[in-house]
Amino acid sequence: MNSPNSVPTTAQRRRVDGLSKTSRSSGILAPLFSIPGVRDVGSLGRSARSFADFLEEAGQSWWQMLPITPIDETGSPYAGRSAFASETLYVDLEDFRDEGLLDDDDLVKAWFPRLPNKPGDSSTPQTDARSERIDYQRSIQRREPCWKKAYDRYSRGAGGEKYRREEARFLGENADWINDYLIFQTAAKLFGSCDWRTWPEEIKRRDRRALAELTREN
Repeated sequence: MNSPNSVPTTAQRRRVDGLSKTSRSSGILAPLFSIPGVRDVGSLGRSARSFADFLEEAGQSWWQMLPITPIDETGSPYAGRSAFASETLYVDLEDFRDEGLLDDDDLVKAWFPRLPNKPGDSSTPQTDARSERIDYQRSIQRREPCWKKAYDRYSRGAGGEKYRREEARFLGENADWINDYLIFQTAAKLFGSCDWRTWPEEIKRRDRRALAELTREN
């Protein structure tokens, strides 16, 4: 502690100046999956932007989220498979549509699929009321056809110009983890578990030939 006659250090003066310039502010804690979306979960797209605009109009300064990393089998973001990747569910399908990677009909099929017991009816918010709990597996199943179609179009060079402009930079900045993560995700889906201890020995031991074959065939 400084004596009454001592001169404050530069670091101390900066801390005092910073506190004097800090004004009161408020915000909200809202997980991304809980904000209003078209159907079941929010996304890192229009729903997030709309919510941010609402917070600004309400005079709020902060939006604190829960982690948006990949969820585990129970839907928890706290035991995900990566600390760097994002949960695919939060990818905005409308953004894919706007970039030419999907059509309007694809979104309708994803959000309002036909009911199995009522071929003439679609599953809408009126016939399939929102619950207090999210069925993550059903949400994934609804979107998987859209993800596959968007990837197919992107791979063929059809649409997605916004993403193409950022692809090289993104891959370069994340080269230290992204390939391993993709291999892990592929193996987890192929072998039916993210518990790598149950995988074939050559995959567990990261045999180069085995991993090369895994990535080539999947």
